[in-house]
This record gives sequence, C-alpha cells and structure tokens, in this order.
Amino acid sequence: MIICVVGDTHGEIENLRKAFRKAVNSLHAETFIHLGDDYDDMKAVESGGTEVIQVPGIFSSYYQKNKPENRIICTFGGWKFLLSHTPVTDAKDLPTDKDPQITAQSDVVDVLLHAHTHIPEIATEPGYIRINPGNLRQKDKKGYPPTFCILDPQPNTLDVKVYQLYSDQVFLSRKFTKQ
Repeated sequence: MIICVVGDTHGEIENLRKAFRKAVNSLHAETFIHLGDDYDDMKAVESGGTEVIQVPGIFSSYYQKNKPENRIICTFGGWKFLLSHTPVTDAKDLPTDKDPQITAQSDVVDVLLHAHTHIPEIATEPGYIRINPGNLRQKDKKGYPPTFCILDPQPNTLDVKVYQLYSDQVFLSRKFTKQ
C-alpha cells in the first residue's frame, strides 16, 4: 500500500493538486494524508475515490473544536502511525489531545507523522520513527522547496521517501525494518 503524506499547504492549492496528482497517478498512492495548515485546502482537490485522511493544524478553527480529531492513530501494513500536526504538545491543544511524544514513545505507535516545522525530516527517536513531509509552500520562510512524502509500509519494512515537488528528485530516503 502506497501512502502520500503532505503538510503545511497554507493555501498553496496548485502545489497541493500537483502533489496529489503525482502521488496518485505516478506513484500509485492509495491513501493521501494531509497533516494540517490548512485543513480546508483539501476541499479543492478532486480525490476520485482515493482515501483522504486529515488532521487540522493549530491555526485552524477546527483545532479548538476537536471535530475532526486533532490526532489520529491509523494502521497501515502492520505499522501504527500517529497523525499529528505538531511533533510535541502545543498551547492550543485540547485537554483530551494525546501528547505526541508520549504516545509515540509508548508501544501504541511505531511512527509519528507530523508537520508544523516546515522542515522535511526522517528521524529515528527512542522507541519510534518521526517523519515530517515538509511543506508545499512556493516560498517557505525556512528555505526548503515544496516537498511531499511517500510511504510504503509492509509487514516487516517501511520505505520512506521525501520528494521535491518540482524536480521529482528524492530529497530524503530511509528504509526501516520492524523490530
């Protein structure tokens, strides 16, 4: 199962559409995950039957309503993922929101998928894998190009690639083996 993950679209609808088309048409993604900022951007994308999963970013009005949930746990290919806009707790969290770090460090999840920092990253933390797809902004304040992530979770392996949106080059890549 191929999964595309994006974050921090911030109204860059054309870049979001381009990432979606590449993920679904060229890379054969079956699921598309949006990790927030801005939640409503996905309304402009014709999903055409592709499963879309979203969590709101902290600047979204949805974040304070907890509808949809701010953090979600999903299982793909035997790997458990925590979907969160932030990698750590935030002052805007609701009292019922899971702490991303504590949840990831427990045996509840294998992978923390997050956005918020705008920095593409694939990291190994004590007890879990942390992945940030980067951002899809045309000109980002952190200086990174628009990027998105492709995951291929299999029962014993997780292949992770972060692609540059315009060049199609792999920006980051790692393969993990389940312990």
